[in-house]
Amino acid sequence: MKVPRLLTTAGLALALAISGVLAGCGSSTSSTSTSSTPATVAKAVENFTTTDALATDQQNVLVVDVRAFSAYSTGHIPGAIRNTVSLYSTTASATGSAGTLGLTQAEFVALADKLGITPSTKVVAYDTDNSSSVGRFVWTLLRYGHKNVAILDGGYQKWIAEGRAKATKANSTTPTANTISYTVTSTADIDVSASYVLSHINVPGTVIWDARTPLEYIGYDLRTNPRGDTSPMRSTSTGRISSIRTAPGPMC
Repeated sequence: MKVPRLLTTAGLALALAISGVLAGCGSSTSSTSTSSTPATVAKAVENFTTTDALATDQQNVLVVDVRAFSAYSTGHIPGAIRNTVSLYSTTASATGSAGTLGLTQAEFVALADKLGITPSTKVVAYDTDNSSSVGRFVWTLLRYGHKNVAILDGGYQKWIAEGRAKATKANSTTPTANTISYTVTSTADIDVSASYVLSHINVPGTVIWDARTPLEYIGYDLRTNPRGDTSPMRSTSTGRISSIRTAPGPMC
């Protein structure tokens, strides 16, 4: 049986499209590219790791917390650094304004260098379990060829629920910046252009997946509405792409 290709409209692109279960509150607008070919779809297992695996191999992993400073200060996985770099490009383009698109290659290199990520670094990132920020972080690394990266399945909540150790603000870990800048040797075709999406609406074998929150999906939450519509009960035509699918998630 042929498996339908999945396209997402959020930065969670790869991981969320495969799992279909991580729609969350930290919504994002999809990065676009000029590519006219479908995005590569990977197996979900390649992009997730378990709390047991992290606990066993933690000394060989750079653990990245992508939550807000307040959450990190209250409690985080021991040794984890916090990402302080925006995952949204400050560069505008013909397909989107600054603050809505994925990082450019130069911006990615700056992120990697600040966090101390080298091409050989094994990275595990986590967030709260109902947020898409961690998916966008991992997607960004995958987009620029850093394949040795995974999402912590279950997030920080699962780590704590299992009675594992935590650190607080007093035990924060400061990233060790790269002394040699990260070199991008390959990129992954895991995003598509808006024109590609438009041409594949209602096309058999293609599923367009909306990874935003349910309130954004129905047009009530306007955080990602580029049209500036202020009516909370706006029509679905301004709330989502026609025929798009979503999954149940927290109404936050």
